[in-house]
Amino acid sequence: MQLVIRKYRPSNRAEVHKLFSTGMLEHIYPCFYNAMTTPLYIFITVALSAASVLLGSVLGALVLPGIWVGFIFYCCHQLYSRVLQAKLQTDMQDITRSYLSRPDDCFWGGRSSGRWDGPDCWNGGCTGQSKGGSEARGANQVEHFTIIQVDGPGLHTHPHCH
Repeated sequence: MQLVIRKYRPSNRAEVHKLFSTGMLEHIYPCFYNAMTTPLYIFITVALSAASVLLGSVLGALVLPGIWVGFIFYCCHQLYSRVLQAKLQTDMQDITRSYLSRPDDCFWGGRSSGRWDGPDCWNGGCTGQSKGGSEARGANQVEHFTIIQVDGPGLHTHPHCH
C-alpha cells in the first residue's frame, strides 16, 4: 500500500470539513456507551424501573428507563455537535489562517490509494517522539487517524503513532 502525503490546499476545505465532522460525530456512541456503563447510570436506570414496578406500573418500568437512556444519548449528541459547530465556525473556518500562518505550521493530508479524490486523513501538525527519543515535529509514523492538532488551536485527538 502506497501512502501519498501532501500539504493542505484551500480547494480541500470541503473534504476536510466532511472528514472532521465525521470524525467528531463518531465519538457520540462511545461517549453514550461509556456513560451508560458507569455504575451510577446503571443504578439510575435500574432504580427508575424498580420504582415504576413498586408503584404498580409495568408500562412505567419500560418508559421511564427508556426516557432516561434517550436523555443521556441526547446529551452525548449535543456535546459533540456543539463542539463540532464551534470548531467549524472558528479555526476550521479558515484553515490557512489557523494552521498555516506561522512559519513552522503544517496541515497535510494523506491518501492510501493511487487516486486523490478525497483525503483519508488530515493533520494540523503533529509533535511526537522521534526514534531517538527527542521531541520532533512530524517524526511520528502514523498508523491511522482522523484529524489531529497537537500544538495550537484545534481538536486534541491523538493518533495511533509508532
